[in-house]
Amino acid sequence: MKISAKGMFKRLGYNKERILNDRFILYKKPSGIGYCCIRFDLKDKTYDAIYYFGPKGGCSPYILSIKEILAIQKQMEELGDEFIYECKRNV
Repeated sequence: MKISAKGMFKRLGYNKERILNDRFILYKKPSGIGYCCIRFDLKDKTYDAIYYFGPKGGCSPYILSIKEILAIQKQMEELGDEFIYECKRNV
């Protein structure tokens, strides 16, 4: 049985969203008072993983599990396998 990246993220509790005129693919998962977010930028060919805090705002880099890394690799294969990780230092 073959599974898609969307199916892998869904099994991990993520919901898929498309934003900004189909430029980004965004997977969000509620976690505690905030949510985890994995975003693929289709124009710049980058992706990032961030944890957003609740109503008070703020964010921090998110540490990925091995299953999340495998889902990210699957998504990159489906999109063309040219993506690089973008680390935001000012979060």
